[in-house]
Amino acid sequence: MEWTAAREVGYPVIEKQHRLVAILAQVLANMNKPDGRAALLDAYSQLADYASMHFAMEEELMAERRYPGALEHKRAHAELASTVRALEAELKAGKQMIVIGSKTVFFLQTWIRDHVQKTDREFAKFLSAGQKAA
Repeated sequence: MEWTAAREVGYPVIEKQHRLVAILAQVLANMNKPDGRAALLDAYSQLADYASMHFAMEEELMAERRYPGALEHKRAHAELASTVRALEAELKAGKQMIVIGSKTVFFLQTWIRDHVQKTDREFAKFLSAGQKAA
């Protein structure tokens, strides 16, 4: 899964951070190698840290600008973070790599399609327009 201009949301601060999702996708491509499980565990750890930092940054911007969709957006963040933790736990529990790999691919595709390209794009438009809810 390559990060392309079509996946961008149009707000540089948010955009730079979204590229970490592509790093996890690259790890998935190498998970059949002998150190695949360790690489994926490391990637999940990085993704969890990234998500926490990224979501906090977005949510701070939402509060500053009084973004009307903030509550729904925060719920989506909580759900995404929960999914990352659940997949990481399955991997640590020794679940087969092929199962984790397919779940991870589905998760990343869904995250990018539904959250980044829709939810975050709407938020980025709001920010770019310089809007501030009353």
